[in-house]
Amino acid sequence: MKAQLKKVLRFYFSADSLNDALDNIIYGVAASSWQTPYGGERAFDRAVRLIEVKGRLAEFWTRLNGVMEKLSLNDLSLLKKYASLRTGITVLAEDERRFIHLALIRLKRKIAQILSRCAEEYRLVCEYYALISSRFN
Repeated sequence: MKAQLKKVLRFYFSADSLNDALDNIIYGVAASSWQTPYGGERAFDRAVRLIEVKGRLAEFWTRLNGVMEKLSLNDLSLLKKYASLRTGITVLAEDERRFIHLALIRLKRKIAQILSRCAEEYRLVCEYYALISSRFN
């Protein structure tokens, strides 16, 4: 569940970068559609699929935001720090590890229902995870 939460947190905090990356892919697909005989039709289908993915991910982000905005600013900053780590929390000081662990427990309780209802959206997050920036605004 921790790995799942980390992916969801990275998605939540860097959704803008994922949105920009998907936009760039859509523009690239549209620009290259003239290069093959059936390119226009295929490009259209691929662009439509990507636009649908963007819409599903936007809905998922909105549901997550409903939960995240109810957390304290301290919890949000701790979760953001956790999401930006390339390693586990063992590299952190013990106090910080404990506070992050508690914030994760609070989040897990609130987000479990969303994750169970949004399995397809979580699968999309995993599918497009490589496009998510590790730098958050």
